[in-house]
Amino acid sequence: MFTVTFENISRKIDALGRISVPSGLRSRFGIQAGDELNFATFNIDGVNYIGMTVDQEQEKSRYVYTANVLRELGCEIPEKLEEKINAI
Repeated sequence: MFTVTFENISRKIDALGRISVPSGLRSRFGIQAGDELNFATFNIDGVNYIGMTVDQEQEKSRYVYTANVLRELGCEIPEKLEEKINAI
């Protein structure tokens, strides 16, 4: 089952382009210091979104995550995204 949850949390980007991930999110998703985060970006109706995954074991997890978010929002999955998922 897939669920989309939007958090109302904001952080400022510092001069080096860094942001801090709030401790509540780190705890909930098991993010530890030194973990590598994968980012997926997508645009829906002119609004840019960034999704983040911690799963390093599966290369295609960030693409699958993005496709699942788009499906949950009722959006069409771009052909290039489907091809990327199927190619890995």
